[in-house]
Amino acid sequence: MQPLVGMAVSSSGSLDRSVDRALHFGCNTFQMFVSSPMIWKVKELSKEEVDAFVEKSGATKPVVVHMPYLPNLASPDSFIYDRSRETLRLNIERCNQIKADYLVLHLGSDMGNGKEQGTKRVIDGISEHIDKIDGKLLLENQAGNANSVGSDLNGLREIYEGIASKKVGYCIDTCHAFAAGYDIRKKEVMEDMSKIIDTRKIDVIHINDSKFELGSGRDRHAKLGTGFIGMEGFRNFLGFNGMARKPLILETPTDRSGDEPISEVKKLRDLAEQCL
Repeated sequence: MQPLVGMAVSSSGSLDRSVDRALHFGCNTFQMFVSSPMIWKVKELSKEEVDAFVEKSGATKPVVVHMPYLPNLASPDSFIYDRSRETLRLNIERCNQIKADYLVLHLGSDMGNGKEQGTKRVIDGISEHIDKIDGKLLLENQAGNANSVGSDLNGLREIYEGIASKKVGYCIDTCHAFAAGYDIRKKEVMEDMSKIIDTRKIDVIHINDSKFELGSGRDRHAKLGTGFIGMEGFRNFLGFNGMARKPLILETPTDRSGDEPISEVKKLRDLAEQCL
């Protein structure tokens, strides 16, 4: 089996150019945004753009779309919450148009209003739209920053179970897990984590090293093997219970204008092959 290895690529210019970039970097899967990640507006897609993307992306399946960064479904602010729900709806609509397999969602911050209320708002906001998605919506764990929802894997599972839909899965980010205090370098920690999160429900993995130490609560990605997780840590992680067979997406800081991403993708592919 060939590992599914990719990275986050730009979709600027036209969505189908994201496929060109992914293939250039040696990816056989990839992640993208369907609009700018830092604005609320979700652009309309022309039929020509959609058709070109669908035709090209057959060589790079699964296609992973990431929600923009502004939405916060855990927010107690009604204006932000309503805009977040609408942005989720529009991203689901775009994913269906381009036949994307997965839509990854950051769960947001309760803004000091309490985890219970934040969790309920996330469950309600997702449940409102989950039946509309053709693929799956993936809940991403967070890095343990103050008031974040979904850093604790028990809380992440609570949201998963609260939505109660086969169209929901998990996206586990290695840097986020490490920053939140889960030492994925150790087999016993992975075993403990698997008792909370059913690894069969993990559909995509973000493979990112961490610039900061275990439990820092800081979401700062490092290139593979250059941070505190390290290559041995990733061997332990990917060697556990079939992790290396899942789609692996790099979100590491590399120079997209040069050939550096090619070497990063190759490094991850070589590592994943060792762990199969």
